[in-house]
Amino acid sequence: MEDLQGYIFPSLLCLASTILVRAIFTKTRHEAHLPPSPPALPIIGHLHLLGPLPHQFLYKLSNRYGPLMHLSLGSVPCVVASSHEMAKEFFKTHEASFSSRPPAECPQPPLLSLP
Repeated sequence: MEDLQGYIFPSLLCLASTILVRAIFTKTRHEAHLPPSPPALPIIGHLHLLGPLPHQFLYKLSNRYGPLMHLSLGSVPCVVASSHEMAKEFFKTHEASFSSRPPAECPQPPLLSLP
């Protein structure tokens, strides 16, 4: 038991410093070219804000932050376009990124053939 206590403090110190360094570098890296965003929690991002009616939450956010905003859904960054014009502009600007995507791997409905 005494041997284990000698490892607890260095382990916690290492864990805390790793989390701190990662938080500093990811925050400065992501701030460069992203649209406005409400404050997020470190691990869950904006998931705590969604609630049972996410469309109302997104409407309120679009009134406050504009038609294009950045949300973190867990650790996944998302850009939300809340108007038709902004979505159209977004797809025009980033057309090459979307045109080179592979087709979706959704299950296809079975084809029925009659005898």
